[in-house]
Amino acid sequence: MSDRCPSCDGKIAEIAGDRGAVACVDCGLVNPETNQPETSEEPPPVSTGEASGKSDTDAIKKGWKSQVGVTDSSDENLVEILSLVDDYIQHMKLPRAARLRTAELLMSAWERGLFEGRQKEAVTAGGVYAAGRECGHPRPLTTISNGAEVDESKVNNAYRLLISELDLEIPITGPEDYVPYIGDELSLSESLIHEAETILKEEIERSGNPAGVAASVLYLLTDDEDEITLQQAGMAAGVSKDTVWRHTRTIRNLVCEIP
Repeated sequence: MSDRCPSCDGKIAEIAGDRGAVACVDCGLVNPETNQPETSEEPPPVSTGEASGKSDTDAIKKGWKSQVGVTDSSDENLVEILSLVDDYIQHMKLPRAARLRTAELLMSAWERGLFEGRQKEAVTAGGVYAAGRECGHPRPLTTISNGAEVDESKVNNAYRLLISELDLEIPITGPEDYVPYIGDELSLSESLIHEAETILKEEIERSGNPAGVAASVLYLLTDDEDEITLQQAGMAAGVSKDTVWRHTRTIRNLVCEIP
């Protein structure tokens, strides 16, 4: 197989070595060498944004059907799972690297029977949560469960199952890791987001929900031009407005003292 994608000339990377499955890291096409149209029709348009576009869904579904050789309902379920990945990644505004890592994790989970007897949406959402943290783009667990329309406890249980059974080493995430996502959700300026990241790297109170701490610092830094409410900050971080308020009471003076 060529190391360049025949659709966009992007780089090819393995996502499930034991299956020989690969994907283009640029356009997201899965198994590109066998996923090319046999006619002279133009290929489907490819999203060029950082986060995966909706147009990737059909490509990934067609690619996995070709790769796994769909013959029965069990294989069709796998294709549906990998299509869910695209939807969840798009909703969470995660980069393609996180989607490819999620697909890799879920392929391994499928082969080990971890989906058997479990809600596929919950396990898929758990894979998205794990991959986002691994790739340095964490998303609040509550936000992921809401996007997947699955109870948060089920997503958390699936996440812990994947860690245990796939022997994953998930890095610890701090409040500063959540600032870019929360700041973007609140439509805050890049300079304010950068200031919040800088402050959170200082020795200030960091205990509690890291996304909640991040939202609190962003809330404290906003002025009349960028003003946000506690409710808005909490929704972006996947916590209640009371949680944001409790953190602001703890760190308000510390934030104000940092030049």
